[in-house]
This record gives sequence, structure tokens and C-alpha cells, in this order.
Amino acid sequence: MTHDTKIAAKPAGKTSTGEAWIAIRHRQAFTTHGALWGRPGPAPRAYGGYLPAEYRAEAREAVYVVYSYSTPIGWENPDGTVTIPDVKYSVTTSKHQTQARRGFSK
Repeated sequence: MTHDTKIAAKPAGKTSTGEAWIAIRHRQAFTTHGALWGRPGPAPRAYGGYLPAEYRAEAREAVYVVYSYSTPIGWENPDGTVTIPDVKYSVTTSKHQTQARRGFSK
């Protein structure tokens, strides 16, 4: 995947990290001024990041995915269930996981 393809994969428009949960709740494409972003559709192979191997196939089948940097940190599955892997990352990604949990909660 080229640099241009990676940029094109991220949606236009910015939201604050603190309000990202709103876009997640409505399953809207978003990007922040930082490294948190989300979009409808499965996680491409190029966006595995630090996601443990046992979760990658599931993320590639998702209907909506939230990313921290290039790592999928949460997603909605085709059956409507949500997966947020219980994985410890950096302080920043932990904050992103909090936004994902809030946005995906019912």
C-alpha cells in the first residue's frame, strides 16, 4: 500500500479526540487531529499494526472499525456484536480505547 493510498483510506474532516465517541456511536467515518480514526468497512491487511494475530481475521470481516494509529482497536462485526480486544497499549492508545468503548456502548 502506498503512502497516498493510506492517506486516502482515512476519511476527511476532523473531530476532537474527546468527541470521537459520538462518531463511533453513529458509525460515521471520522479522523481526529491526532491518531484516532474510524471508518465503515473491514480492516485492510495493511492496517494490522500491533493487533494480536488472533484478532486480525475478525477485524478483516468487520463492518465498522476504529483505529489508533494503524492498529484496529475496536470494531462492529457483521452480526452486530462489538469486539474491543483486551490488549494493553500505550497511554495514548488506552485513551483511544476508552473512546471506542464509550462509542460502542449501547
